[in-house]
Amino acid sequence: MEGDRCWTLHRVPNMLEVSEFSLSIDKEAVSLGRKQGGANDKVCTGPNVSRNHLKLVRTGSPDDWMSVRWSVVDLGGMVGTFVNMVRIEPGQPYELQCGDVIGVGCPEGRSTLREGGKETFVYRIKSPRAWGNANILKSLALRELGLGRHNAGKDFRMLKSLVTESSSRQFQKMEGGPVISQGEVKYGDGKVIIRNSATKTMDCYNIRNNTNSMVRLWSLPARPRWEDHLIESGPLPPPYQAPLPHEAHRSRLTVLRSSNRLQRYTMDTGHLKQDLFLSRQHRFTEMAPDPEKGWLILSSVRVTKSSSRTCPGSLTSCSTDVLKSFIIFESIPLKFLFHFEVKKSVFGSSIQDAAVCLGLLLVMHQNKSIEIFSMEDIINNSQTDLVLEHQDQENIGFPINLKVVDKPSCLFQVKTDHHHLEMNMNPWLYIKSISDKQFSVHQLSNDNLVAGGKLGNKTVDGVDHENVMFSPDDSARVIHFGSFGFKVLNIEKDYETEAYSLKETFSLKSDRDKESDSTAPPLPTSRVGRQVVRPANYYDNVAETVSSVTFQYEDELGLFGVLVSEETINDDDSQANSMMTHIKEVKIYDRKFDLLRTEALDVISVRSGMDLSSNVSLTLDQDLLLVSVKSSVRTTLHAYKLRSRVEMEEAPVEEPETSQPVRRQRRRSNRPRPDPRTLRRRSTWNERYDLTSTTDTDDEDDNVVVEERVVEANSGRHRTRSGY
Repeated sequence: MEGDRCWTLHRVPNMLEVSEFSLSIDKEAVSLGRKQGGANDKVCTGPNVSRNHLKLVRTGSPDDWMSVRWSVVDLGGMVGTFVNMVRIEPGQPYELQCGDVIGVGCPEGRSTLREGGKETFVYRIKSPRAWGNANILKSLALRELGLGRHNAGKDFRMLKSLVTESSSRQFQKMEGGPVISQGEVKYGDGKVIIRNSATKTMDCYNIRNNTNSMVRLWSLPARPRWEDHLIESGPLPPPYQAPLPHEAHRSRLTVLRSSNRLQRYTMDTGHLKQDLFLSRQHRFTEMAPDPEKGWLILSSVRVTKSSSRTCPGSLTSCSTDVLKSFIIFESIPLKFLFHFEVKKSVFGSSIQDAAVCLGLLLVMHQNKSIEIFSMEDIINNSQTDLVLEHQDQENIGFPINLKVVDKPSCLFQVKTDHHHLEMNMNPWLYIKSISDKQFSVHQLSNDNLVAGGKLGNKTVDGVDHENVMFSPDDSARVIHFGSFGFKVLNIEKDYETEAYSLKETFSLKSDRDKESDSTAPPLPTSRVGRQVVRPANYYDNVAETVSSVTFQYEDELGLFGVLVSEETINDDDSQANSMMTHIKEVKIYDRKFDLLRTEALDVISVRSGMDLSSNVSLTLDQDLLLVSVKSSVRTTLHAYKLRSRVEMEEAPVEEPETSQPVRRQRRRSNRPRPDPRTLRRRSTWNERYDLTSTTDTDDEDDNVVVEERVVEANSGRHRTRSGY
């Protein structure tokens, strides 16, 4: 059992050295070199190995084997030490992750055995085997450190039971209050990326491994502007195996900037691994992955008129015949494959837009029709030029190597409102839009409407919304959700007629829909008890409430999270035309839509009545629950983490100190200004219009600064600025 708690070194390939070398947690350092006689803990007799080549330094306490980590230090030999085929600085400790490849004087990824007994030594470090039997929440949280996932299936089953069945654990809101950002809050791999307007940077904070506060990991420049981004994590798809060049086997952040540069960073450290200049002819603004092909697809802006601009990243010398340009990369790692243009002379003068997804090219026309072509046919039947590496690649970008001269054969054509189309392969069906709030489900083979396939209500209010999509768990189901509630419909097949039908199996109504089903409210009465019948055009100044239901599927745990919220519009003058979003609760269901857990959130977000656009989204990621409220001005993120009652009781609770009302200081004061580099939560509408005074407190231990309200006694009078 003691050996299962130690990190180990494995020779690559293992046929050269069958037995593994265990790194004992009792030793502070383990040395490796050519010198024998007890000078080194492990002896490697090779021509590229120095007498005292390197040492592995332990961090963490030996009493807590789960906290033990190892770092490698090169002792200054002639050849050096390599980690993942990259030479490290001598004398500087380099923290190792599970799966890292250590080359002892060898820059290659595997050991070699040459004539005369000369061999090179390459080892892979692996985590303790006992990690699979350790605390499951810590094991999943420390996955970001590179720990192996050989017990991932077992781990997720255990975590699913903790999330859904454990009565001793509940989702607790993370300390520090909600995170407020002027731009979009980007989440991925247990981290959030927030724009810091003061320092003009994009700051990354770790929220998965921290319960009391958010710890800033790294910062990246926000300029040139981020046009699009993509965060990728999880296991590598076959046939990729770690390690990969540019550390592509780790969680990664891909950023598309307005300067027409595609940059890839590591999510753990924020180090730049790849930096590619795209083109001087087209400006690319959108990026989307294609997991079916393993592609990363970049699309440019649409060309509506010819331009003569010559600045980097702009459209130069482009005729109106070219509608759009696409660049296709191999995603892991970034490797250029194709660059082609969609021209009106080939696909028709009525084309309005185009997109590439699932190995298909979608061309959208002005008459609301969509033509679908196969990318494989386009690549095979088009003129392909071989792109060679040249030194002027940085200034020119990636040339067009795929020239589409003739229109390929159309696989499928459909007419849909707003060019809305969603396809499913199990079975072969598609969803199109009839109007803004009406959808229909059809068979792909004959375009026949599925029985019961008309979904939506065209008579709903203008502020309401509805959506129809196929279930993200790849089951034969259709999900219909919106202001009315949430419905799940099974896709059933009649094998005699080969026809499909939709059958409702689950329904969750919103509060507004429940009120409409109930009895009508009684008529108003006067003081003497008479009923008052008001005319049809009577205006009653009552707050209007709009319900909303959205969902998210957690693929690792196989759970559905359904979020219920309401938005209230106050037109009364006393309410200052405010709009309030009330997030009520989150219901967690399994794949059969049996209710497993209900988390009451009761979160209220207030904004100005002039800010009409608002979007509430839910993210359920393992033991994290994130609720984002995005408006046209800012984004508010509420983060919750699954914690046990013991952890919540042991967490330090700061009791607010009672203080007397403090007179507001004059404008010219010696009050220290807050550090602009720290994350600061903006005050809400209620706090700005509250009569009680507020004081700002800076937390020296955390990077997140939160404004705390001070409870004061009501003096009975209102102090204005003129009173000072």
